[in-house]
Amino acid sequence: MAKINKELLRIMDDYRLFMDSEKKIECPVVVSKEKQNHRSSLYVEGPVSGDNHIDSVKYNCELRDKRIDNYSISLVTDCISEKMLFRLDQGNGTHRNNLFGIALGEQSVPAPHFHKYTDDGHNIAYQTQYLRDNAMIDIYDGFKLFCNEANIIGDEEQEISLVVYQDGVIPFEDEI
Repeated sequence: MAKINKELLRIMDDYRLFMDSEKKIECPVVVSKEKQNHRSSLYVEGPVSGDNHIDSVKYNCELRDKRIDNYSISLVTDCISEKMLFRLDQGNGTHRNNLFGIALGEQSVPAPHFHKYTDDGHNIAYQTQYLRDNAMIDIYDGFKLFCNEANIIGDEEQEISLVVYQDGVIPFEDEI
């Protein structure tokens, strides 16, 4: 049985307000740095602004194996020890929602899927209809879906956008 995040339960009202409120990030988001603990991954993190209701919120994006079809995009905070508030996963398999009341045949949620907390503090994976209909979503479309689902807009009316390149490597023209 999945455990309850008791820290999150203590701030559940703020979490709900946070998830429902508009958040802003500076765009374009540039994913270009090697991740220190996974050299095969590219990584970026940045601040999230707005009336967040939760302190110290950042977004992060990890491109695993430097592949645009294998990534994770998250909203994180230092306010809870598990840090993750919301996430989109693509390319890393199936999540199991091992919760009472969910039939065994419905517990497996394949990627791509979002993660969020339920009102009772469980971290669950779920798919929107678009995710169910599209088994492979590249990081560019995934980033836009993530921002839409999390109510994130570009700062100063910038369009939500993401750029991927590896520092020190000249991209091919069609990669720009």
